[in-house]
Amino acid sequence: MIRPNYIPPSLLSEGLYCTRRLWLRFNNVEFFDEKMDLIHARSLKEHVRECGINDSGWRYEARLPSGSRLDAWIPDESLGIEFKSGHPHVTHLYQVWAIHQELLQLGVQDAEMQLWYQGRYGDEAKKLAEKWDLDHGQPVEDICAICTDTGDPDFLVKMERSAAILIGEMENKKMPELKEITSEACRMCSFVDWCHS
Repeated sequence: MIRPNYIPPSLLSEGLYCTRRLWLRFNNVEFFDEKMDLIHARSLKEHVRECGINDSGWRYEARLPSGSRLDAWIPDESLGIEFKSGHPHVTHLYQVWAIHQELLQLGVQDAEMQLWYQGRYGDEAKKLAEKWDLDHGQPVEDICAICTDTGDPDFLVKMERSAAILIGEMENKKMPELKEITSEACRMCSFVDWCHS
């Protein structure tokens, strides 16, 4: 059962990056960069297929009841994959751990979650994995993967605390402060022109 005041993992991760962006989305201000989203979605399939992987059993863009979305779900292996096009960050771990919790609630007991990064982020992905004592490797050419099955034992407490703080931020009448435009969260954000115009 999805908890009251539940924040879907993608939004939780987004809010940990930037409370302002979460506040804007909560208050129905939305900028959707369809072109960029389609580029990332297309490159995911193309990259997997260029590597010669048979993805005929894969389900791309799998939706969960909470509204969370898995970039890829491989039913035969009970494997969920989140593809990240930016620098590895701890919020990515929180996102997949939260998705894993939701899968457990849905009765998928043997689900495995992995984060996949483009090869250029290999060193950073390795550092993130080693910091959290997670297995990592290269499942296919030019992809670095982190297996997220063993996580932070205090994750659920931290997630609940973070969710409570973010819910308070969303319900605040005042928009959260700006980040510095030099932050990567700003440069990659579709709200950047809105915030820094």
